Amino acid sequence: MSEDRRLKILREENPFISSSVGDPRDNRYQDVVSINQHAFEGLASLIRQKKKNPFLPCAGLVFGEIGSGKTHLIGRVLNLAIAADSFFSLAYIQPIEDTEETYRYLL
Repeated sequence: MSEDRRLKILREENPFISSSVGDPRDNRYQDVVSINQHAFEGLASLIRQKKKNPFLPCAGLVFGEIGSGKTHLIGRVLNLAIAADSFFSLAYIQPIEDTEETYRYLL
C-alpha cells in the first residue's frame, strides 16, 4: 500500500484526528487495543502496584500530540479500573485552548 493511500485511510478512519477532545469517561469510539498498548500496560502496572501497596507513592501522566489517542488511553485505563474494582484518583485537565487564560484550565 502506498504512503499516500495509507495516510488517506488514516485521515478518514482515525477517530482521534479531530482537535476536539471528548470526555474520557464517554465510550464514544470502539476500543482498539493496539493503540498506545505500551503506555496502557505501563499505567495498568502502576495501578496494580498501587493496589498491592496502598502506601506506595506513584503517579502517571498522559501527554502527547493532538490526535495521538490520549483521551482513548485514559478511557481504557478507567474501564480497566472499573472492571478490576480498583480505585484511584484521576485529575483530568481539559486541553488549554486559550493560552491567555492558562490558569483558568487548572483551577
